Amino acid sequence: MLRITGVSPQLNESNLYKIYSYLVIITVASSLCYALYSMFTDTKNENENIENFTAGVSLLFGSLKAIIQLYDLKSAQLFTMLFAAIYTEFLTTYWGSELVKEYLAIGDCYYDIDFVGIDIRLQRSLRFMIQQTQKPIQFSVGGFSPLTMRTFLLECDFTGKRYTFDDIRLKSRNFNTNLRKKLDLRKGDVIAILLPNVADYPICVFGAFQAGLIVTTINPYYTSEEISRQIIDANVKAIVTLSSLYDITQKALKDVKMSIPILTVKTKTSNVTPEGGVDLNEFTQTNLEVNDTVDIHAEDVALLLYSGGTTGLPKGAEHTHHSIIANICQINNENLQYYPSRSEIYENRQLAILPWFHGFGIVFVLFSQLRLLTKIICAPKFTPKSFLDMLIKHNPTGLHLVPPLISFLATNPSVKREFLQSISTVVYGGAPLNTVDLHTFVNKINKKINLVEVYGLTETMVSCITAPSSNAKGELGTLQLVPNTCIKIVSPENYNVGLNANEIGEILIKGPQLMKGYCNRPSETKNAFFNKWFKTGDLGYYDENGSVYLTSRLKDMIKVNSFQVAPVELEEIIRRYKDVADVAVIGIPDKQYGEVPLAIVVSAPNAKLNITDLQKFVSNKVANYKQLRGGVIILDSLPKSATGKILRKDLLLMYKNNTF
Repeated sequence: MLRITGVSPQLNESNLYKIYSYLVIITVASSLCYALYSMFTDTKNENENIENFTAGVSLLFGSLKAIIQLYDLKSAQLFTMLFAAIYTEFLTTYWGSELVKEYLAIGDCYYDIDFVGIDIRLQRSLRFMIQQTQKPIQFSVGGFSPLTMRTFLLECDFTGKRYTFDDIRLKSRNFNTNLRKKLDLRKGDVIAILLPNVADYPICVFGAFQAGLIVTTINPYYTSEEISRQIIDANVKAIVTLSSLYDITQKALKDVKMSIPILTVKTKTSNVTPEGGVDLNEFTQTNLEVNDTVDIHAEDVALLLYSGGTTGLPKGAEHTHHSIIANICQINNENLQYYPSRSEIYENRQLAILPWFHGFGIVFVLFSQLRLLTKIICAPKFTPKSFLDMLIKHNPTGLHLVPPLISFLATNPSVKREFLQSISTVVYGGAPLNTVDLHTFVNKINKKINLVEVYGLTETMVSCITAPSSNAKGELGTLQLVPNTCIKIVSPENYNVGLNANEIGEILIKGPQLMKGYCNRPSETKNAFFNKWFKTGDLGYYDENGSVYLTSRLKDMIKVNSFQVAPVELEEIIRRYKDVADVAVIGIPDKQYGEVPLAIVVSAPNAKLNITDLQKFVSNKVANYKQLRGGVIILDSLPKSATGKILRKDLLLMYKNNTF
């Protein structure tokens, strides 16, 4: 079993000695707080008292952290956070919890994971997720200085809107009070966000969180039937969508005999509120007085994210305030070093092409980048022209991508090298990426960039991340667990049998970022876990250094007689063939072998793909039982999810129904 927490070291005699030493240091440091308080609080202005005092304590805080890091980097985080806890309790005692919430990026339950890395001298935290008078949970996107109150953090060409942090804070507060006053929505009710990436997206999400609502995100390119299915499953009470999507949303409701409020967002091309709809601006421009406050707790569900449905009908994964905050802090941990430093923060621009209705997009891009004060340029929908136009216009420094987008940037002749020169960091995940496209992409950029791969599921959020590889060769570092996360490799046939390093088995994950369960599916929730470990369904292994390696999906494995064949292995080989643009391999029934591999390929542009030659190409590179005995089928395109995952179940259905 591999256990990497990123916080607490193993308890042995040596580390216990360190712990006692650290605690002595922390005790002395905390006792100095009162002295610092006396030194810096010679004014009668309470706000100045707090600012002066935090400036002094930050020096002590930084010194303590540096001392601890000299001994043990992992334990440094733990004891830095312990000191933060003591510091917070001290301030709470002297000034009260409400002022502490206002001035520090520390929530009642989360200062132990949210304090690390925040420079109090430079950052003055403001909260817009939960109103200051509410308790006990504070959801913090990060510390914001007065400068960011005037800095545009969100820009959306599609709607023509630009928002500063202060705009987001005030509008989300207004959205909260209007939802409760006008629609009588109560804590625990579900609101659906049926939007592409637009500037109003975070306002709706954060405002709903403040109101104690559960947000479920819906793919704006779903059919009415797919929208209906999610609305029913999540028991949605209100919907926010585009004016241009009002008709399909109304049809989805009508099909299931539902009538709920529809709030609409105007765009440049659809600037009229449809009859029957409500203009979102009416809910975000004015604050309404509400008499009661919403009591929000750590384990309250905040996000209801639906899986891609790659192995069946989509299921709603319930993520709590705790799991979301934990994952933001995990992926923004300073030791990962994939994100820019605070001194560079205002120069960074993120082109948000990854959809926010997906867990990867909303947590890793929207929430985390806002916390880092990165400017976000909204990209509502991918088209080759619009994507290239935005690259040229905005010169982004960072991109979060899925493999099909990397393939586009790598192989499309319209993508010129000069379009990519502003990019310094590329983060990708969501589906396997073939190394050919990766190398082609990096060679086209022809400069040193940070390449960061992430791994996670809707149920687990981002659980593994590579250390950045700053090179021009397209080489990636190995996957490492994010802090406070454990994995265990077990036999797929018996979860009680743990495997050792370099032995392939099913990956189980445990950590604070895991979902609470599947919405209204107790039996499926129970089956998804083994003794509180989430069963990923992915096969992989770890090495002696703690690096994690993924091999394939357990359910995708093809069983040829008694041998296991991984589709991704064959796909990687087939992609190297000169006339192949894309490929998927599935297992089909066979009387002699049980199952055999069938390759479904997409020809490269202007290529004349010869099936016999392709089969010979593969046969020279794999063992006999891995041969393409199921044959080769050529299609114009492959069915894929929003994140680029091949929908093998659709291909299997097409084979079964003979509809290729």
